[in-house]
Amino acid sequence: MTPIFVTEETDTHQARHYLWQLIPKGSLVITQDIFYAIGQITDLKTVLPDPGGKSIYLDLSYSPEVLEAQHAIGVFDQLKKIAPLKILVNEYKKFYNPQEDFVFFPLVLYSCSQGAYQVPTRSFKFPKFVEKTKSFMSLNNRPIWHRIWLFTELASSNILDKLEYSFVWNPKINCPGMEHHLDLLPDQKRIQAESMLELLPIRFDHEKHLDFNADQLTDLNIHNECAVNIVTESCPNLGFLSEKICKPLACFQIPILLSHTGATQFCVDIGFDMFEDIIPWRTWDSIEDEQQRCDVACKFIVDYIKHGDALADWHKCQDRVIANQQRLTSEEFKNLCIAQFKFL
Repeated sequence: MTPIFVTEETDTHQARHYLWQLIPKGSLVITQDIFYAIGQITDLKTVLPDPGGKSIYLDLSYSPEVLEAQHAIGVFDQLKKIAPLKILVNEYKKFYNPQEDFVFFPLVLYSCSQGAYQVPTRSFKFPKFVEKTKSFMSLNNRPIWHRIWLFTELASSNILDKLEYSFVWNPKINCPGMEHHLDLLPDQKRIQAESMLELLPIRFDHEKHLDFNADQLTDLNIHNECAVNIVTESCPNLGFLSEKICKPLACFQIPILLSHTGATQFCVDIGFDMFEDIIPWRTWDSIEDEQQRCDVACKFIVDYIKHGDALADWHKCQDRVIANQQRLTSEEFKNLCIAQFKFL
């Protein structure tokens, strides 16, 4: 069974290096693996060290979970029987509505602000400011339904050649866990998507030449050419942001965010410019219905690629894209990310 807990002493690979300075010394941290192992455990007390009167910390700051799901609540309740429980989460609704049992900790934002992706061995250098020479880009890896929707809109509008676009999914090869995402589309959109799947996978020139997946690359220089980054976040149905939004903020780009309800507003509320005068994100960001939200955003994206001038827009707001990188790397932003730890 995968270990379901870690302490500072046993964290030999520094998988939780970001936590040890934020929580009391000697604390017991439960990992997200508990959700997979709980069915094999008869009594949690028998597999966990004695917390010694301290709180237990359940670290969900990297892996999004549906916190209201019955299986999650069951795990919470079992842990609370052992010791006081603090749950570290990255869902941004906890930023707006702090609760006693939860600590809002946007790990990915916090880690990227320090030039690393969660673990110190996956570090990157923030790029220097350079002129953009191309208009649009969008990197897509796993076949999540909103990415398939965007692909369908771009392909049906014959504008895939108008942007640096990558969707490395090969529909002919089984992608475990992803089989149902086509079925999440409305019938008409699914039929339209299925008629265009023969175009996939798609890689832009850098990927073809060097044979790599740019979506998973930690070298942010790949973003230096393009003015606008169309970001298809990992969890369109959860209020969780990944390193994908950090890349345009770090690389002096204008982001267009396809994500959960309120995702762009959250970015604004934590201090980033999301270019409302250029990207009309308020027309979709607050829409609760996932399909409607995606449809409105994709229609704008297609129209902007066809009729907009992204390079001219970028040139008008160079000071603002510079300010976004400065915000991301500022001590003030780092402190905001860990603000709720002060209540421990």
